[in-house]
Amino acid sequence: MNMTRALCPYCLRLTTGLLLHAQVWAPLGPVDTTWPTPEWADHHSMVVDDAGNPVMVFRDPSQSYRTTVKRWESGAWQTVGSPGFSAGMATEHSIALRPDGHPMVAYLDHTVSQRLTVQKLEWSACKWLGRWASLPHRWPTRA
Repeated sequence: MNMTRALCPYCLRLTTGLLLHAQVWAPLGPVDTTWPTPEWADHHSMVVDDAGNPVMVFRDPSQSYRTTVKRWESGAWQTVGSPGFSAGMATEHSIALRPDGHPMVAYLDHTVSQRLTVQKLEWSACKWLGRWASLPHRWPTRA
């Protein structure tokens, strides 16, 4: 028996099923050039607010690799607070939203011996405040 001919109906069914349920990724915004930053960015993290808008934190090369937060609002990325607000180059970003919807971020700050830094946005003044945690970062060691 020819196995190719025997399996062909199953391949067609599998292919058809996948095509019926496939979805296309589309850029956020009207065009594909609507990016959070004009340059590359890394060490990023994203959360979605109650309105369904993404809020991102990332290491921003246009700000000497310091931390920047942006929120998608009204069809464009808006900077939250000041861009590049970390003391120096930062990595390993994480973001969460407080119950009032304002972001809190954590990152390793390379200007203070890669200490874990947590900051919140003081919304009334649009300033990033506080170093709630300043824990030394220790790389895992093998036993």
